[in-house]
Amino acid sequence: MKTKTLTNLCIAFLSIALYGLLWQQKMGLNVVLLTCTTIIMRQLIYPHSYKGFTTILITTMLLLTMLSVLINNSNWSKLIYTCNMLLYIGNMQYKHTTVLYSIATACHHVIIVFSNIISGIFYLKIPNFQSKFFNKWKRFLVLPIIICFIFFILYSTVNGVLLSIVANLVNNCFQYITHFFNYISFESFSFFIFCFQLACVLIAVTSNTTYFNKEQQQYLVESRLKPNKYLVKQYVKKSFFAKLLGKYSNSTLALKHSATVGTISFVFLNILLLFFNYQDVKYIWLPKQIIILNTMVTFVHEGTYTLIFTIVLAIGIVVAFFKGNINFYKGNKWLQYTATIWLVQNAFLTLSVGKRVMLYIQMYGLAYRRIAVLFFLLATFVGLITVLIKIYNKKTIFYLLTINTWFIAILLTITTTLNWDKLIAIYNIKNCNTVQLDVPFLLTLSSATIPILESNLPILVSQYKVTDEQYQFDREINQDVAKKLIATLANKKQTFLTEQKLLSWYSWNYNDAQLYNILKSK
Repeated sequence: MKTKTLTNLCIAFLSIALYGLLWQQKMGLNVVLLTCTTIIMRQLIYPHSYKGFTTILITTMLLLTMLSVLINNSNWSKLIYTCNMLLYIGNMQYKHTTVLYSIATACHHVIIVFSNIISGIFYLKIPNFQSKFFNKWKRFLVLPIIICFIFFILYSTVNGVLLSIVANLVNNCFQYITHFFNYISFESFSFFIFCFQLACVLIAVTSNTTYFNKEQQQYLVESRLKPNKYLVKQYVKKSFFAKLLGKYSNSTLALKHSATVGTISFVFLNILLLFFNYQDVKYIWLPKQIIILNTMVTFVHEGTYTLIFTIVLAIGIVVAFFKGNINFYKGNKWLQYTATIWLVQNAFLTLSVGKRVMLYIQMYGLAYRRIAVLFFLLATFVGLITVLIKIYNKKTIFYLLTINTWFIAILLTITTTLNWDKLIAIYNIKNCNTVQLDVPFLLTLSSATIPILESNLPILVSQYKVTDEQYQFDREINQDVAKKLIATLANKKQTFLTEQKLLSWYSWNYNDAQLYNILKSK
């Protein structure tokens, strides 16, 4: 079978499967079926596409997030699954080695597919009725049809049975058409069109080599610029440091002058950051001074994001200085040493920010953004290490983007293996003696936390009272706190049970199945 025919058949089958498995359902077992079907179809159509370490890694990440959706069924796992599917599509189009170019190709592929479908709908090719075939048969059929119609009218006037049969046939056709449009709503039809577009995105291949060609032009290791006068002039015009140095950038000592500016800059920055890190050691790391943090909660909470920004900016400064031929200049040792000290100090600052967040968690418990900050700090710490590798191994910015984006993609995939809502509820309630519980926040967590909250209702009641009195929240409590919490949990429980009755086995997942059995047994 030809590849084009097989592709069209797979798109048609997958469109119907997507509609049948996803319409008015939630992500669960249907995601497993559709993911495996997509992988098998692509293997049948493009048997050579599953070769190479990058493709195997992306497919493994996709399957891992698929299992996370089946087991945990959290919104986070669904989001990362969607991102990994986008990464998978981009890599299947062309054998990319980087995350950024794979996603760029996937986004471009989606736009091309959607535009082709829309243009195909609005610019349908009308059959050519002027061909010899139609010209021949329309002459042969016109007279017989006219004669047949005349005799049909004559026979109908003589025999009323024939007329009633035809009338019933026409009436039944209109009824079938009416029932069809009553059954197929505008929403379901629109969703089927979306499923068809999604099937085209998953199976079809577009001839778009824009990002693949750009990726092939990138290098992981810096190369020395040739002593070409034209290239030097172009580099001087584009370089920020060349504009800063003015006439000193045109001389034979241009690299020396650039290294001098960089060394002086890093010396000043190291002195400034050393003072800041000393304050962190004094007030955060020394055990005797930790008590002071109870009066610094606002500073810890609001200053964290600024510090993260300064660390990312520090990485950008190092990358800006170590660019081009400065990497091959033999007299850049002091620039390397001062930059290394600067990166080490920023690594310590990263740990200090992590310490601040951990202390804040000890006082106020886990929350989504606090967990996200910790993972972001981990990615930043790895980024500092890769910048250090760039300095001593003459790596390019493309190398930094490749390594760090892969680390972030793998890290996000691993985070889907945990049910964070359960983890937040368990940790905060378990440490209620030291953590100030935010009960309204716990009530906004997913339905997976209902058994945890119900089993710890006395703790929630006591903490809810303290929270209201301490922060003076503007809430009207018209009944007893315990009754209010019970009513809230009962409403949440009823909403979940009602939703489960409307879903079919397509939406089955381990988390909901386990929760449903627990709630039904009570």
